[in-house]
Amino acid sequence: MSRPRVLAFVPVRQRLSVLRLVPVVVALLLPVVAAVLLVLPAAAPALADESQAKKDVKEFGRDVGRAADEAGKEIGRAGKEVGLEVADAAKKTWYKGREVTAPLLEDMRHAARMFWKNVLERKDETLEDLRRKNEELKGRSGSGS
Repeated sequence: MSRPRVLAFVPVRQRLSVLRLVPVVVALLLPVVAAVLLVLPAAAPALADESQAKKDVKEFGRDVGRAADEAGKEIGRAGKEVGLEVADAAKKTWYKGREVTAPLLEDMRHAARMFWKNVLERKDETLEDLRRKNEELKGRSGSGS
């Protein structure tokens, strides 16, 4: 038996919404990469002046940190949105399943009630049959003595 797919109930459109993160990440990291490529050749002549180079490196580090911070926040927002969409789809699926199984559950309850009712009726019939046979045997033994 094959394992059910966990996100099989989630529409393709919502599963593909995760792919929306890729352009966001690329858009946020592209300026950082461009800054690195622009600063490195420009910083090469300034390496003679050590204090200026240290300042440039510090500033570059801050810029990279800020860009990474913003990228992380944007990814977090997008992830939250995707999570909410998946949770909403799961909730809808759960309610739909509940609507479908409610009549089946009622049918099972009815069948169980009927089963036990029949068992009890058969038990009562058997007891009556035993009592009747017992009376017959008592009547035979009383008339036979």
